[in-house]
Amino acid sequence: MANVDFNTCPQALRLQATEVQQAADHWKEAKEAIAGTPMQADALGFFGTEIVSKFNTAAAGVIATKLIQGHISISNAAGSLDTCAKHFENLDAEWYRQFGYIDQRVGY
Repeated sequence: MANVDFNTCPQALRLQATEVQQAADHWKEAKEAIAGTPMQADALGFFGTEIVSKFNTAAAGVIATKLIQGHISISNAAGSLDTCAKHFENLDAEWYRQFGYIDQRVGY
């Protein structure tokens, strides 16, 4: 336990928040692609037309719902990471102010 580092880098958290938000956006794009592009009737061949019909009416909706739920969850995670980054930036700024490294007169 003596060699564990508990330092937090706000910039790294912010970068991670951006990456996680981009992942959430990909889930949203996937949902839009599924919802906006139904499977063609002959996509699975002649004997698969009934399956395609069922997929387009039932499964595509379920998949789209799950994708949007995933988007919301992942987007919330990105927002939480961003909030965490802001918290540690404010903590760092307070410590820097106390030790005279930054001055409130210049906007920090």
